[in-house]
Amino acid sequence: MKRLAYQTSFLGVLLFLASAMTHAQSSEYEEGKHFVKLPMQFDTAKDDSSVDSIEVIEFFSYGCDHCYKIEPFINDWLKTKSSDVEFRREHVSWNNRTWTTLARAFYVAQDLKLSSKIHDAMFEAIHKHRINLGQERKLMQLFDNVADVDPETFKDKYWSEEIQARMRDVHTKDRVWRIASHGTPSMVVGGKYLVSKETADGENSAVMPIVDFLIEKIRSEQRDSSAVVEDSQS
Repeated sequence: MKRLAYQTSFLGVLLFLASAMTHAQSSEYEEGKHFVKLPMQFDTAKDDSSVDSIEVIEFFSYGCDHCYKIEPFINDWLKTKSSDVEFRREHVSWNNRTWTTLARAFYVAQDLKLSSKIHDAMFEAIHKHRINLGQERKLMQLFDNVADVDPETFKDKYWSEEIQARMRDVHTKDRVWRIASHGTPSMVVGGKYLVSKETADGENSAVMPIVDFLIEKIRSEQRDSSAVVEDSQS
């Protein structure tokens, strides 16, 4: 009996500690301080295989020094993220002529499926080698040197309606979600929450842990929502 009582007591302690840890984790980051809730969500068309996935979008610019410095933390995070988490980037322009030029180049690389070759090269050219890529002819040269894209192909894509449409779509989200007021880099998680370098106390290393916290928060919200639906149908 004493042994059973001891085991029961020990189990109680474990449950208490687990509960305390969960509470600590849930209160580790606060809405309005470490992240913000976005004013609205955008409907995104998804195939059946990704219905339950959680999307993380980085709003950034190649011209942003903070975006360059957060890259190692994002790359480390990408190696360990869960399979149900999808990550992508969107390039802002903010009526800045140079950033608009860089944004076009970003979407040209995506359209040509060359992001893996171009992305790091763009960052390094600007921030490591101090090359001004705010000119179309210099971008043509970079795409040619790095990915063997001939200038005419680049130019056709650069001024295409597809690229224009992508940039208009990003501009809409940028405006509604007020990305400019939060600065770059900003991470939008699940289309519901935003964390930026500023909300992460100005520390690049603190951004992705908050992203992970928000991913878990959304998972919990999805479970609660599913439970409510099941109860209403029973």
